[in-house]
Amino acid sequence: MWFWSKSSRCNRDYLYKASKDDDQPIPGYVVAGLIDNAAETDEIAYDIHKACIQMISSNSWSRKMKGLKLIKAICESGNHAFRKYTWDTVAHVEACVAYEGARDLLHGDRRNQELRNVARQCITALSEPPRTPPKRPVISHRIV
Repeated sequence: MWFWSKSSRCNRDYLYKASKDDDQPIPGYVVAGLIDNAAETDEIAYDIHKACIQMISSNSWSRKMKGLKLIKAICESGNHAFRKYTWDTVAHVEACVAYEGARDLLHGDRRNQELRNVARQCITALSEPPRTPPKRPVISHRIV
């Protein structure tokens, strides 16, 4: 089911928790952990990218949504290797922009529209330059 390179040091528990097929959002510590893992080496970034693409290729609405949100978060963190890998396979994300899933009896087309909006935000995050964190002011008269 999952693509793993043998030399990957990626935390597989994080990917397992992120790819669960339920309506619960991905926990923040899992997203932060995957962002940190993707920043370690290009190989780990490629493994996480491959897992996200498999999540997007799934038939499940919740797995597609989680995969798109994960791609968006990692791209906004400024990881150049992950952005490059995702840009090479941007057709998977573009397919989600035109997603027409089955209408839900309770929610109607609202969930599908939400997925299409997140896919558009993903493409925007891929095409824009990464955000840089604000610099902290230097305090020169600090008592240590």
